[in-house]
Amino acid sequence: MLAVLSLLALSGCGAISSQGASSQGASSQGDTGTPTSKSTLVVPTATITANEVTLATDHASYKPGDQVRVTIANGRGVSVYATATNANCTPVALQVRMAAGWQTSNVAPCGAQGDPQTVEIKPGSATTVTITAPSAGTYRCALQYTTINIPPPRNAPPNAVGMANPANGPGVTVYSAQWDVTSA
Repeated sequence: MLAVLSLLALSGCGAISSQGASSQGASSQGDTGTPTSKSTLVVPTATITANEVTLATDHASYKPGDQVRVTIANGRGVSVYATATNANCTPVALQVRMAAGWQTSNVAPCGAQGDPQTVEIKPGSATTVTITAPSAGTYRCALQYTTINIPPPRNAPPNAVGMANPANGPGVTVYSAQWDVTSA
């Protein structure tokens, strides 16, 4: 019960929470001591796929301003690292589908901050981040990560360490399935 309350408390804008593979399947109990339905939980369940890092949202459709919970699951045998400089100061970038293809959105930018936080996702675990659904459109989430925990130089542009292009460094980009934001 304490773990569920902690996750709910962290589900605010830009919050990051972690869950290991062993935390799946935990049940909560009501005042009567009988298990309550898992459907009442608002935290998405991580599906950890062997040898892959995956992104999944908790719903396929949102309204503007809704909280979008994005789970980053690490099925690789090593920790992966991402810098929390994107939407709502999380490691997840928001992309919008345009006529010309997918474009990175500037909605809910992290803004000026000191040294950006490096987020580690350990092998066999998952981390959930929360971003705010923007205006109506079709979106997906993108995560640029590396297996090397080397912080970027101060004031370096986001792609300076080769995160956007694996040919320039050890970075890898993964995407969630697309999801929609619809107005009322």
